[in-house]
Amino acid sequence: KGEQLGYEITYWNATSFELQETFGFNEIKIPKSNTHPFTDLYKRAKIRAELNYFEKRFKDPTFQSYKFKQNYKGIKNAIKSNFVDILVHRYSNQKGIKKLQQKIDTLERKSVAYEKARAVLEKEQPSIVFCTNQRASEAIAPVLAAKDLNIATAAFIFSWDNLPKATKIIDTDFYFVWSDFMKQELLTYYPSIDE
Repeated sequence: KGEQLGYEITYWNATSFELQETFGFNEIKIPKSNTHPFTDLYKRAKIRAELNYFEKRFKDPTFQSYKFKQNYKGIKNAIKSNFVDILVHRYSNQKGIKKLQQKIDTLERKSVAYEKARAVLEKEQPSIVFCTNQRASEAIAPVLAAKDLNIATAAFIFSWDNLPKATKIIDTDFYFVWSDFMKQELLTYYPSIDE
């Protein structure tokens, strides 16, 4: 549809699947580069803090059932899980969740992934970056780089249960959802998003 409307589409591909070879689609392979070492811990904390906040805000204990169990086996896992627990205890409110997101963004702007993404975007100069996964840590750096270069960003909330499970870890200019119901959920869970 985008091509029918006159858009030139290039897939920024982070998978091992060959889009150009298989389908003839224009693609740029995203070079493998890790997120910041602490991003995953802050992401885990943000999700857990949001679920706590949603439980309190909507007076519904169901949100607790969406939490994955933390791993405390072994010193390294115990340290990481305890660090997440401390962050969750401290930041399970609206301001705290915002601080956790800001910390994630700050960490990712210092990552090699961000530098590589920014270099690609500066070279390609797209009109918009459309992210198909609102919860992948690897999506944070490219979206931040696009925003820092004043390139429009959009994300697709790809599953009906992603919003109540607090899995939105990137902030974009636009969101694509499956239905009007999901649109209302997005605006309810994330009131800072402009309709």
